Amino acid sequence: MNYERRIEVFFHPLHLLYMTVPFALLVGFWFLLRNKSKTVQKAVIFSLTLLNLLQHLLKIYIYPQYWGESFGARSTAYNMCALLIMASPFIFLFGSELWQNFITYVGTVAGGMSVCVTYWMAEPVEEQLRFVICHALLLLTSCLPAILGIYKINWRKCWRLPFVFYGCLMVLIVNDVITYTLGIVGDIGNMSLHEFLIRENPCWAMRAPEGYPFVEKIVAFFSPEFFTGVPILWLSVPLFLLMTLGAIGFGSIFDKQRFRTDFAAFGTKTKSLIETVKSKFNSKENK
Repeated sequence: MNYERRIEVFFHPLHLLYMTVPFALLVGFWFLLRNKSKTVQKAVIFSLTLLNLLQHLLKIYIYPQYWGESFGARSTAYNMCALLIMASPFIFLFGSELWQNFITYVGTVAGGMSVCVTYWMAEPVEEQLRFVICHALLLLTSCLPAILGIYKINWRKCWRLPFVFYGCLMVLIVNDVITYTLGIVGDIGNMSLHEFLIRENPCWAMRAPEGYPFVEKIVAFFSPEFFTGVPILWLSVPLFLLMTLGAIGFGSIFDKQRFRTDFAAFGTKTKSLIETVKSKFNSKENK
């Protein structure tokens, strides 16, 4: 799809509707739940995570475009959104603060941004609806716990988030290896495992995406040369910078009090260190 066609599809009334509904639901659920007890809030959000998990696992029975298919890779953790959908109920019940922060940031961005791109608009209407449903639910279950105060955002976790993301990329690759080995990835002819992983390329873990040469150039600018061509490592440095800086930005807003306190303490320590260095330097000059 060329640039002009992407712009045309982006402003198509149906795509505008698809983009609007998930965010309208987010606002609606927030107004509905904001004055409810934590028990009610948690029950509603957990129900939404289960609903999303079930529609993912049982899609071959729910959506008509998949009727007649046997269980296959599309019902597993084959991409980041699928992994987040499958992990959401467990993170909600048992997740640490780090995992809660991770799914808040990554799940919200993944759910929200996915309905804004246009590549999936080339699919039949029933697949478009499935796409919007699962990503709208991912957006709701990732963002609502944070804005309702169930998940506590901690900006100090920002530098750890990329490493969680790297771990998730490893899970995606392992998932693809397992589904390929079990033969549940559909008709791939004589495609080798390496060729299959390159084709799937979950979250660009294997290489830069086709048709986006600028991505490779940007990544190469930040990455050591010996990372080139190595799965996950090839984009690990710019990914670390992007996620960390983004998390700091969001953390400064949603964890404002702790961020201000830490920033003030850092300023005080820095000033004290500068004064100490100046004092020692001046004392040496006077000798």
